[in-house]
Amino acid sequence: MLVFALVRGAKDSMWMDEAFSVAAAQRPLRSLVEFVLTREPNMGPYYLTLWGWIRIDDGDLWVRFLSALCTVAAMWAVWLFVQRRSGSGPAGLAVVVFAMTPFVLAWSMQARGYTMAMAFAAWSLVFADRIRTGDGRWSALLFGVMVGLGVASQFATVFVFVGVVVALVALAPTRATLRSLVMSALAATVVFIPFSIAAILKPDHASWVPDLTIKRFLEEIDKTASGLGWVAVLGSGVVCLVVASVRTVRVRPYLMPLVGAVTGVVGLVLFSVLVRPLLVDRYLIGCLPLLVVAAAGGWTVLWSRWRVTVVVAVVGLLAMNLVTSIDRTRPKREDFRSATARIVENAVPGDAIIALPSYAVVGVARYLPDGTSADRLVASTDEADSWVIVDAAGTAVRPRRLWIVVRDPSPPLRTWVDSNYPVLLDEGWYGELRLQLRSVAGG
Repeated sequence: MLVFALVRGAKDSMWMDEAFSVAAAQRPLRSLVEFVLTREPNMGPYYLTLWGWIRIDDGDLWVRFLSALCTVAAMWAVWLFVQRRSGSGPAGLAVVVFAMTPFVLAWSMQARGYTMAMAFAAWSLVFADRIRTGDGRWSALLFGVMVGLGVASQFATVFVFVGVVVALVALAPTRATLRSLVMSALAATVVFIPFSIAAILKPDHASWVPDLTIKRFLEEIDKTASGLGWVAVLGSGVVCLVVASVRTVRVRPYLMPLVGAVTGVVGLVLFSVLVRPLLVDRYLIGCLPLLVVAAAGGWTVLWSRWRVTVVVAVVGLLAMNLVTSIDRTRPKREDFRSATARIVENAVPGDAIIALPSYAVVGVARYLPDGTSADRLVASTDEADSWVIVDAAGTAVRPRRLWIVVRDPSPPLRTWVDSNYPVLLDEGWYGELRLQLRSVAGG
């Protein structure tokens, strides 16, 4: 399924957020560390990993493959938890369900750190279960590391981890558990402290998220839910788990991931209502592996007598809406590849290109063909009292024709363009990306 997702995703242009990831990872290491620790409070572990990753290759497929590997790591954690509790059959089914989750597959094709946060959430569950069974100090230490890296990768996962800890204490209320959690808390604090600096310096993180309304809540849940087939599969498993846990002790460990997933959603909703809006579908991705594991606990109850029926029903329901759901859960995007192709096909010597915001330059430059002449390269811009276009040598230039690649032109840019390049020669939209060819008066 991941190969299918990657091959399908390789045909798509990178969009604005992916260009941001690549722009961050292309910085020198010292500059990137400073950027992560002081300016960008989210996805720090992902940007640092991507920095080394693109030193091997920076093609679209390779850059996105890091996200796919994080999904594989999450699958491994799902397998380990369920296999330890219920055997290879239910574990294999859980991995299949997780691999066929359209929302997970959609983000496995994106050069963003959401699947990395998901992997940390999944592995925290494995180590929490080992703490519950008294499996040594290393599990406590690794649980803390997963929590620290998970929160640094995606702040919203903190609500998932809170739910896992609460369920862990309820299932194993012993001194050994509390001692392990103290060690885990220390490890998580040490790991997260460097990334917390940026959170303090930049408290307006995710300020772009709109206010939470009932309609928006239902829309975000609907996108995360990945279609009715997936909802039916997991919903039936969770219902079986809750009913069976009343009478069967052996399935009660599966309540830990269920509580973690539910707390992840409820916590994000309450934070959005009481503090500031933060509910976005992609911020819920850390709940998904835990929800699959919880549903696997319900399937375990039916496995001995109804395994064939369970497998056929689960796989059949998921297969019905897989392809269409992937398309539905893909984020709206900017098509840099098509926009750049339009420029290359129609540009003439002397044209210049500006792309905004600054990291959009990466999105355009990566699709310019090798050997593109210097006068077509993306120009940099300075925004002060006026806009200045400079060439590769830093010299101010005034081309007669200007290609403008921008999503939301700011008022200062619009004013400058109208004054200096008043003639509109061409215009088009590529996804949410606006492309204009402007010319000086009489040009």
